[in-house]
Amino acid sequence: KPTHLSLLGFLNIQKRGVPSQDREVASAARKAVGAGVVRDGHHWEMSQNFDVSSGRLELLDYGNTETQKILDRHGAVLRELTFPLT
Repeated sequence: KPTHLSLLGFLNIQKRGVPSQDREVASAARKAVGAGVVRDGHHWEMSQNFDVSSGRLELLDYGNTETQKILDRHGAVLRELTFPLT
């Protein structure tokens, strides 16, 4: 979810997301990103880091610089993922 307000990175205000409980969500994201997740495993291992309530993949926390690099490289592929998985 996008950050609406950040105070020096210590306080961030974002729209609330619905953490996914479906283990396949993180698996699908890792497959889409490939080897890039090795440097940022925290965000990509747990489905609770994603919201798919809109039918599209949304990261709930992506402030890490490694996550930003992965999104820059693989964002187009991640945007193509739709849920539920078929």
